[in-house]
Amino acid sequence: MDVIWDTSKKLVADPAVRAGMQTWSRTTMQQVQDNRDGTYVGPPVGKLASPPLSYPDLMMTGRLFGIIAVHDRYDRPQTIRAGRVWQRAQLLATALGLAARPANGAVEFIDQEQKLKMQPETLARLAKITGDASWQPTFMFYMGYATVAATASARRSVQDVLLS
Repeated sequence: MDVIWDTSKKLVADPAVRAGMQTWSRTTMQQVQDNRDGTYVGPPVGKLASPPLSYPDLMMTGRLFGIIAVHDRYDRPQTIRAGRVWQRAQLLATALGLAARPANGAVEFIDQEQKLKMQPETLARLAKITGDASWQPTFMFYMGYATVAATASARRSVQDVLLS
């Protein structure tokens, strides 16, 4: 978990990353309803809402951390297959009453280190976790039984997304 938290803090500290995230951040439920996209980052809502947890505390509620790895994370077919694995795992978890959430900050920070010509520390830290540097993490997540009710994510109606 430390690698996820450490890299997420560094990633969000970058002004360009923060600016890009603001485009998709929704701070009110009205913005969620109006835009039907992005991530809700406002206060908890609804009668089941509880006080917000810090990101590390939230991650620690998951009892399973997972890494989906491929041999080349920039190879499109491998990346698509990895995405399908995640989709199926998340659907299965939901069917079993588990909560599942991406925790991909460390994988994203690998690209940030390359872009900024930094030492590839994150890739090395993740290789220690996988035990085999030939497998490159492309997606990280955690799962467990939900301890707080989730806020519904933005959804568009079928009519809004069908092409005629």
